Amino acid sequence: MIGIITGLAMMLIPKISPALPAHIAGLIAGTLGFYLLAGFGLRDKLGPLIGMINWSWPSPHYFMKFAGVLTQPEYQTLIIPVLTGAASLSVISSLDTLLGARNAERRLGLRLEGNRELYTQGLAGMLASGFGGILPGINMNASYSNQTSGGTGPASIGFFVLLILSGLLLPVIGIIPRVVIASMMIGAAIQLFDRWTLDMLSKVVRGRADNRAGVAADLAIVLIVAVLAIVANIGLAVLMGFVVTIAMFLLRISKSVVRREFTADAIHSRKMREPEQMATLAARGRRITVIELEGPLFFGTSETLATRLESLRTGDVTLVILDVKRVNEMDSSGARVILQGHDRLVQAGKRLLLSGADERADVVGMLRDTGVYTALGKDHLFADADAALEWAEDRVLALQTNAGMAIEDYPLDRFELCSGMSAAEMATMQQILERREWKQGDIVFREGDAGDELFLISQGAASVRINVPGENRSMRLVTFSPGTLFGELALLDREARSATIAADTDLVCHVMSYANFRRLSEEHPTIAIKLMTNLGRELSSRLRRANRTIYQLEG
Repeated sequence: MIGIITGLAMMLIPKISPALPAHIAGLIAGTLGFYLLAGFGLRDKLGPLIGMINWSWPSPHYFMKFAGVLTQPEYQTLIIPVLTGAASLSVISSLDTLLGARNAERRLGLRLEGNRELYTQGLAGMLASGFGGILPGINMNASYSNQTSGGTGPASIGFFVLLILSGLLLPVIGIIPRVVIASMMIGAAIQLFDRWTLDMLSKVVRGRADNRAGVAADLAIVLIVAVLAIVANIGLAVLMGFVVTIAMFLLRISKSVVRREFTADAIHSRKMREPEQMATLAARGRRITVIELEGPLFFGTSETLATRLESLRTGDVTLVILDVKRVNEMDSSGARVILQGHDRLVQAGKRLLLSGADERADVVGMLRDTGVYTALGKDHLFADADAALEWAEDRVLALQTNAGMAIEDYPLDRFELCSGMSAAEMATMQQILERREWKQGDIVFREGDAGDELFLISQGAASVRINVPGENRSMRLVTFSPGTLFGELALLDREARSATIAADTDLVCHVMSYANFRRLSEEHPTIAIKLMTNLGRELSSRLRRANRTIYQLEG
């Protein structure tokens, strides 16, 4: 009955009078109830009191005894056990302090400095030990009571009550019923249940957790540590918690390092090519495979990559692009897997290309130190996967009959824009097109420029590039090669240019202005209709190719 009275007082009185801490309310109500029943002659039915406590002012005499541990032979055999125990206690106390600080942050809505708390708790522990004290920690019960009573600073009401009771009213402690203290401890334990853990447990049980496996694993660690702390001791609980957490972490990061794999028949580089070459890549692009890696590449994750590279020694694939842009960590075992994979592919008559390594200096250093860069050669190292994919496509095209060979001047009648036109119509088209030339590096037009012209590339190549914000480099969006066209949007809507295009090499283009297109529409409407039909087909083809690429990348 006294325990129930104490518990109810801790729950109800603070709601009526928030200024009174719950444990103080329970202490007062439980003690009064105890002595009230005792006054009615029920003392023999009630439990024991705390009893008298021997007390004296603390003195720093233990400071003087520390030196004896190092000088007296009987203590020297205890140095290792003492240091081991001290280290265990310091770890546990540090964890308790940091966890208490995090809980206090959530309840108080403020930010605590973890390092500062550890420093002060450590210094306090060193000082207290000289007086016979024990390691301190953040008392969540006192902190919670202080906060619920309206406290917003570090000074707790509980501290002052404890100071008064222990220093001046020690005899009063002796007459407090033990059942009241036990009930207060139960109430404090209930208050300190982690709400996050209970919420996660509820979500798992009800099937509402999005990542049910991950949450269940975290709850398993909580359960293991809690059970061991109760049935064994806190040291073993913390140790097992560390072991299980590390094991689960290694299990999570040991998943396959291969993020994605695709072939060049499904996803092409950003270089726009003539229809004949695109058809060749669609038919023979499976000779090129791109493997994107992600996460740490070390002994625990590299086995999957090694197995995959070994499997590529057979089959139609002749060029393997390994993209390490998303690799955030690499050790020597991971680098050796790449090196061994390269050697094995070369023995099978294939080549390994490496891209994206420049994103991280430590990855580059590891690849250099282990000889990967030397083995591959600078011709097979690329800044990004797109550049490597373009190089591989050029090599596949060069191996085909008449494919990939340089053309002095790409024939006008081979442009998709002129498909289906007769010789007379081609002659008319030749008259309305203007031949222009640019040197390598020249800007064809800039983003925001006014323009109403369509460009058909006869020789050379031109790229659309944008500057990467915050970085001193540009990124290629797309490259146009002979037999392709650009600038068609401005011809249709006569709006400002949406991008900047520069000549990658010496560039020759056939240019159609809006004025000439309008004259063609008035004088030769049949040709204009064919031109617009072919232009629509070209735009549709680009859109389908973009959709297919997006689908492959998101699949």
